[in-house]
Amino acid sequence: MKTALLPKPRRRQGSSLLVTLLVTLLLGVTLASYLMLVRSEHVLTARSQAWHQALVMAEAGVEEALAQLNPGAFNSEVAGGNGWSLYNGFYQPDPAERSLIGGRYAVVYTQETPPTIYSTGYTAFPSGAATLSRVVRVTTTNAPLYIAGVSAAQITNPANYPVYLDTYDSEDPDYSDNGAYSPAKAKSATQTNAAALGQTEYPDVLPPFATGLTLPSRVGNTYTLSGSYFVNGNLSLPNYDKIYVPAHRTADLYVTGDFFMATEAEIEIAETGILRIFVGGRTAVIDYVNNHGTPQSFQYYGLPGNTNVTFAQITPTLAASVYAPNANFVANYNADLFDFSGSLVVQNLILTRPFKFHFDESLARNGPKRGFVASSWQEL
Repeated sequence: MKTALLPKPRRRQGSSLLVTLLVTLLLGVTLASYLMLVRSEHVLTARSQAWHQALVMAEAGVEEALAQLNPGAFNSEVAGGNGWSLYNGFYQPDPAERSLIGGRYAVVYTQETPPTIYSTGYTAFPSGAATLSRVVRVTTTNAPLYIAGVSAAQITNPANYPVYLDTYDSEDPDYSDNGAYSPAKAKSATQTNAAALGQTEYPDVLPPFATGLTLPSRVGNTYTLSGSYFVNGNLSLPNYDKIYVPAHRTADLYVTGDFFMATEAEIEIAETGILRIFVGGRTAVIDYVNNHGTPQSFQYYGLPGNTNVTFAQITPTLAASVYAPNANFVANYNADLFDFSGSLVVQNLILTRPFKFHFDESLARNGPKRGFVASSWQEL
C-alpha cells in the first residue's frame, strides 16, 4: 500500500508573501498619491491666499494715496508734501515702498486733476521661491461736500417731531423763485422718521488761513466786510451790531474761538454777496441771518473743536449751507415749524421743533467739494 505525499507548505507561504507585498505596495502608492494631493491642495491654497494678500496690499496703497490727497474738506488740488514728491510725472512717497505685515506696496498718483492712482501690492509665496504682485488703477472724482438736505450721524428727537424733505434748485427757474425755495416748485416731498436719517463719513474742516485782516471799524453799528478776516479768540456781536457783506463781494471770517450773536444782532448779505464763517471754538450762537434766500451766500463751517451750533433767530426760516460734522445742532427759539433751505451736515441734530429741509441741488453741482474719492477701480 502506497501513502500519498502532502504538498510542500513553502509554496503557500511564498504566495502569501507575494500577496502581502503587492497589497503593501498598493497601499504605499495610494498613500503617496494622497500625500501628493494634500500637498498640491496646500500649495494651491497658499498661493490663493498670497494672491488675495497681494490685492490687500495694493488696496492699502490706494488708501494711503487717498489720505494724502484729502487732508481736509474743500480740497481740490493735487499736490505733494508729507513725504510725497513729483518724480517722472507721478507723485510718490519716500520711501517708494511701504512694508506691512504680510507684504508691501508701491503707490503713485498722476498730477492731473482729478488724479489717477496706481498701486502695486506684493506678497511672498509661502515657499519663498517667488513674489506675487497685483496692480490696480483707481480713477477719482472731486465729490461734492453737500449731497442731501440734512446729514446727521445722530438724531435726538424726544418729542418725535416729524421731518419733511424735498429738493429744489436755486439756479433753475423751473424749480425756484429767483433762487429761493418755493413749495410749488419743489422736486419731491416726503415725510420721514428722523431716526432713519444717516450720515456718511465727512472730512474735517482745516483752518482756512493763518493770518488775515483785522475787523474794520464799525460805521454806526455795522462791520462791512470784503476779504479774509482773522479773529484770534472769541467774537461777540452785541445787540444791534451787524455784519454786512455788499453785493458782488465775498468775505471769509475765521474765528479761532467762540462766535456769539446777541438777540438783536444781525448778519446781512446783499444779493450776489457771499459770507463764509469758520469757527474753531466750541460754541457758535447765530441769530438773525438776512441773505435773500440763497444758501450759497451764507456758509458756516465748524472746525473739529466746534461741537455746539445754535440758531436762535426768531424768523423760522433759514437759507444756508452749514457744515459742522462734529457739532450738535439746534434751532431752539420755539416749537414752530422751521424751514431750512440748503444743506446741513452735523454730528447730532437736536430736534426741539418740527423741521422742513429743502435741499438745494445747486450745492451738489457748484458748491464746495469734499475732496477726491474713487470713481472706478480696475486691476491691470
